[in-house]
Amino acid sequence: MFSIRARNGISGLLNVAWAGVLGAALLAGCGGNDSDTAAPAQTPTSVSAGTVTGFTANAVIVNGMQYDKRAAQILDDDDTATAASALKLGMQVEIQCTSVNQIRSVGLAGRIAFGAAVVGPVDAVDAANNQVTVLGQTIQVSDGTVFDADISGGLADVTAGQILSVHGLLDATSGVTTATRVDLKDAVNFFRLRGVVSEFNDTDKTLRIGGQLVNFANLSARQLPGAALADGQVVRAVLETEQVNGQFVARNIKGDRRFVADGNAVDIESIVTEVTSPTSFKLFGLPVDATNATIVNGEGLKRGARAQVKGALAAGVLVATDVDVKLRGQKNVVQLQGVVEALNAQKKTFTLNGVKVFFGGNKVTFVGGAAADLVDGANVTVIGKQFFDGKIVKAQSIEFAVAEVVVDQVEGAIAALDATLKTFTVGTVTVDFSGAVTFVGGDETTLANDVNVLVKGTLSADGTKLTAQSIEFVLP
Repeated sequence: MFSIRARNGISGLLNVAWAGVLGAALLAGCGGNDSDTAAPAQTPTSVSAGTVTGFTANAVIVNGMQYDKRAAQILDDDDTATAASALKLGMQVEIQCTSVNQIRSVGLAGRIAFGAAVVGPVDAVDAANNQVTVLGQTIQVSDGTVFDADISGGLADVTAGQILSVHGLLDATSGVTTATRVDLKDAVNFFRLRGVVSEFNDTDKTLRIGGQLVNFANLSARQLPGAALADGQVVRAVLETEQVNGQFVARNIKGDRRFVADGNAVDIESIVTEVTSPTSFKLFGLPVDATNATIVNGEGLKRGARAQVKGALAAGVLVATDVDVKLRGQKNVVQLQGVVEALNAQKKTFTLNGVKVFFGGNKVTFVGGAAADLVDGANVTVIGKQFFDGKIVKAQSIEFAVAEVVVDQVEGAIAALDATLKTFTVGTVTVDFSGAVTFVGGDETTLANDVNVLVKGTLSADGTKLTAQSIEFVLP
């Protein structure tokens, strides 16, 4: 495994290292956009599942980690490749990757899959309880719910008959979905439903998902989950919009998890659906063993609580190393880094990576500049929280990028050493050490295949070649 990093002038307000300027070739090991179904070139070793809580110019932020998305294959609800611009704040995603640096809180994404929990017509709105019923499913709205700009007043502008696309966290026990993003649709070709299977009838080819009766008689084996359908299974279904004899007709039914599999390191934030003991519970449909885990806010662990779990999946059990139970009422902290656009000095707003930011609060901390320095084109990092309607991020801190000489670096084991041409490779990057190079911990004669090095220099525009300025020998 190798890693590469470039410093872009962000001083570290997020307490994470920004991993920008990653060439597309560097990410090829995590997969690419060559086809709709191509798997990553290397065996994936890490999967993250959770809510999109921010963006940088080149990365999506999930569970506090920045995943570079530029060479990732972005998959929609139907597992069809789409543009990275389809990713929005508040979406639920799964990210598959082969390289993650937990210390720097960065990763290289190979595939990113997003999918709505429910897409269908609004049956009723319960403003008093902040709930809306969509396709028969109870959707709980909270301060952390992001509403699309087309729903200007949040839940107050939702009416019966509208078609909504809802991203959210499903409580498989109660059947309630806590919305993390809500979008308004003019029209859809199909409805979508995520829920728990009940009343499975293999003879009549019917089942219920979240209380809706679904007929799957027309489906072939490849249109059904790999695991045999059974009561209690969480699935995603695509449905025809018109019922037949009181039944929704399924176009396909898939398992809920898309990338999570045995052997993966995992980082998941979801709803706790069952608690057996303080160290044994279920999350994201997985049994969790937290016997040896570090647990934060453990007193809040109960069915319906939201929790983030890190660990490894073995024999279908998530063996946790870290458990963080989210306290009720906490809003998602949003992290954004990029170039200011559409600045409105009077309204104290601007747009950053497609997200509107309000900076008119009394407690906004500025680093490396002031409010007067905000202009279109300024490179900034914003930390903030969502307004009550979820459409605007209220800035708590804004940091201006500090110009500096960009130094790219690559770290890993030497391969394909050519002493004559004075080149070697680290991962997919060719290192050229034919110029003036400073050696640390050794010299040119110490270079050999399989030796670990940290090389700093200048990366080519396509990310395939690094002209070395210094080579440091690193202990394995």
